[in-house]
Amino acid sequence: QYDEFCSPQAVFDVGLTPTSLITDGSGVPFNCVDVVGNSLTNQPDLKYTIGASYRSPLGNTGWQWVARADWRSIGEQYLDDVEFLKLPVTETLNASVAFMNDDWNLRVWGRNLTDDDTPRRVNDGNNWNDGGSHTFWFIPRDPREYGVQLTYSF
Repeated sequence: QYDEFCSPQAVFDVGLTPTSLITDGSGVPFNCVDVVGNSLTNQPDLKYTIGASYRSPLGNTGWQWVARADWRSIGEQYLDDVEFLKLPVTETLNASVAFMNDDWNLRVWGRNLTDDDTPRRVNDGNNWNDGGSHTFWFIPRDPREYGVQLTYSF
């Protein structure tokens, strides 16, 4: 959280009424809105990853199998310092199962099995190609994806 900050973005980009003005003797360099106590931008309140693996032989065949999964959670995060826009909690699951011996490795995998389509990031700024209008652009998350990998070592 902000311990001390007065946001010019709240005035210029969001259009809020300033709580501090350049001319009020406060020493601020821009008209701004006091956002003390608000969350830092693009910083989730909680972020964690839990992973697990299991490995076991397949009888007396010389083969073994490995299962792997990881769960990732990113808490909600505000996109601006006045807490006007925010991304929701994002949760993704990745998993794989592999069968291997001395020479062969067959792996079946999946990424983003929860098919979470929350953007990875949202940026904003001015589009100077059309006179400086304020615009947003999104960096998308990879969609659900499956795959098979076969490897031979010699």
